[in-house]
Amino acid sequence: YAPPLVCNFATALLQRLSNYYVSKKQPVKYRCVLWMTEQGYPQSQPPEFGSIYTVVREPISHVLSQYFHCKESRDHARNKNTKTGELLNLQNKMPPLDQWLAAYVEFNDNWSRWTKRERVGNAMKLKSQFRCYDPIDTESTFTRFRPATRDQTGRLLFPLPDNYTFPYHEGGLLPKRHESRDEVTKEIDRELMDDLGSRYQVIGDTAQMTKTICAIFIHFTKGKHIPSVCDCTRVPDPPAQAAGGTFVVPNLHVHPNGIVSSRDPSKNNLFGSRLELGYNARTSSHGVTHHGAAFAEELAPAQKETILSLRRHDVLLYNV
Repeated sequence: YAPPLVCNFATALLQRLSNYYVSKKQPVKYRCVLWMTEQGYPQSQPPEFGSIYTVVREPISHVLSQYFHCKESRDHARNKNTKTGELLNLQNKMPPLDQWLAAYVEFNDNWSRWTKRERVGNAMKLKSQFRCYDPIDTESTFTRFRPATRDQTGRLLFPLPDNYTFPYHEGGLLPKRHESRDEVTKEIDRELMDDLGSRYQVIGDTAQMTKTICAIFIHFTKGKHIPSVCDCTRVPDPPAQAAGGTFVVPNLHVHPNGIVSSRDPSKNNLFGSRLELGYNARTSSHGVTHHGAAFAEELAPAQKETILSLRRHDVLLYNV
């Protein structure tokens, strides 16, 4: 017997996700009940899934995280040439931060005057030069955020007024200054919120990862299982805690009623009694030395402005 599985398909397109996962270590075929992929929301036909979840990040720290992943991570240090097998240290392709940002600012400034062919060609040149991410509105592109969506000619399908900003929510309520916005602006606010709500059942925030995982877990189980760490009305029991920003939930495939003995050892695998969720610095940091959130505090004002110029739509997305 193999229990259903949360299947991680890495960079597979949503249209190509399989209903099953076959283990490489043992001849077992697992049925997928929840899929994970690093691909964004499809541009054409929406995926046929009952629920879709995603997570966004504060834009400045996200750009820095992209840079340091390409500059310092194990993944970029151990990359191999697919034809020769030669080990390529792609970290060496990354210039200083300001130089990397400047290249994309120049690309962004020239984008509107280029033809579609020139845009694609110049984007490929930058990708080949740095072997890194494109930092321009990465999250908006990934989520298909409406203001960043373009047609085949490159024209924005939902252009916003130049001075438009989304009102920041505090405690789930719109600020009082929202009352002074005209009806046209309020309608834009509603459209942006409704557009995201029509595609995603949960949109999490990496700065609140525990809450994000709780929201996804509770929605996925249709509210039938609420781990103690997710219950805001009580202090979680000690067994529900784990070190390093993670927490433990019962493995419902082993204990369907969610009740686990405190003497039952925690084993983070399919057949263990508990599953450890959340951020583990040792296994989740990819070996980088610098981290976006911490390094953002050291940025000069001019560097922050440069990053924000590349992430205008992502700032709106994060506020929504």
